[in-house]
Amino acid sequence: MKRMETKPRLALIAVISGLALVAVLVGKATAGPAVQYPNSIAVLGHSGATGWNSNPHRRNQDARENSWATGTNPAVNSIYRRILARNPAVRGHNYNLAVAGSDVDEMVSQAQEVLPFHPELVLIQTVDNDMRCDGTDAQNYKPYAAKLARVLGIIAKGAPKAQVFIVSVWATPLVYAKAVQGLPAEGRADKMGTGICDPLDPTGKLHAAGIAGSGKIIAGYHRQIAVTCARFANCRYDHGAVYRMVIHTADLTPDGNHLSIRGQQKMAATAWAALY
Repeated sequence: MKRMETKPRLALIAVISGLALVAVLVGKATAGPAVQYPNSIAVLGHSGATGWNSNPHRRNQDARENSWATGTNPAVNSIYRRILARNPAVRGHNYNLAVAGSDVDEMVSQAQEVLPFHPELVLIQTVDNDMRCDGTDAQNYKPYAAKLARVLGIIAKGAPKAQVFIVSVWATPLVYAKAVQGLPAEGRADKMGTGICDPLDPTGKLHAAGIAGSGKIIAGYHRQIAVTCARFANCRYDHGAVYRMVIHTADLTPDGNHLSIRGQQKMAATAWAALY
């Protein structure tokens, strides 16, 4: 009787073991490749990437340590620091080539300047300084796209192993307008008016026409980024992830044009989620 009980039990064990082995093999076959974090990272763009005005002790100047992209401030927990936690080889290889006030034209020289650093990941923050808000943005879309293509071409040729990641403009015009409303008077002053992109009207209330106008203009530039980036095998676009980021007054610097340390941290987290 014992042998008759033992044989089915052994057979059952063999079946279970076989199924477990199949499960392991299937798991290995379907699992995606391990993420390869870069050994070097760089950022190109304007003052949004330089941490401008985010240091309360150094107003109206760069604070690159607070950059969402390459900053070293633990409070920001930049893309660089997040990679560093996973790949120690990136330590010290964080290059910030962004320059306050830059538009896509200046990014051409930034792309050339970054090549000697042999970056494996290049982050790009663009659009803001290319917006005209005077009724001529539609005519600027194609020239903008052509210059962006030149930037991406320089990187693709000079650093063929580099991956490029372009972020969208941070926060929708409506979210931005509500955040700006909470700023002191000096931070709201240049945001009030009746212009195409003014988020607040002359009385400080939400300016519906300006919010809609800037949203339409930004969408136009975002389309150019998506189409242009898709032309390059090494390029990825966040497809509006950063644009959908929700910000509040505390996420803005006193000038209302840049992100505070808290805002930089929020952008780093949002960009990271879209990147990895």
